Amino acid sequence: MGYRTHGHPGRPGTSDHAEIYVDAGSTTQVTNASADTFDLITGFNTAAGVNGEASGAVAVKASNKITLTLAGKYHVLFACSWQGTTNETYHIHAFIGGTKHDATAFKRKIGTGTDTGAGSFAGIVTATAGQDLDVRVAAAGTSSDFIPIAMNLTAIRIGD
Repeated sequence: MGYRTHGHPGRPGTSDHAEIYVDAGSTTQVTNASADTFDLITGFNTAAGVNGEASGAVAVKASNKITLTLAGKYHVLFACSWQGTTNETYHIHAFIGGTKHDATAFKRKIGTGTDTGAGSFAGIVTATAGQDLDVRVAAAGTSSDFIPIAMNLTAIRIGD
């Protein structure tokens, strides 16, 4: 059994993709005090170095997003370790074109402020040409610290 990689016509085995990442982050952002208000995770733009890999999509680290240049279905992967406020539950979701995508999400509680929590999600999203993919965080009804230590957001186009 084989598989087919979608992407550039005439270039078998390639696919449209992009990633942005943080390694050894230490910048604190503060979440909104409203439980249902999601804030853009901004740690990507504080990381040293260049954007991650990209081909056929645009990694825009300075804006904490990936621009999906072609319409289609994308496999989205996100992983993050972070520190935060003691006894706080964090909800983290992918957003496509500014709209929350519930199938790509997770939540995690931090026990103490010195704990490092981790979480990830993977899922399939459908995007129109030019839509932005970003990741946002909300705390459970309080204003809370969120300090990304290591994180990676990747989008791989898998079909029309």
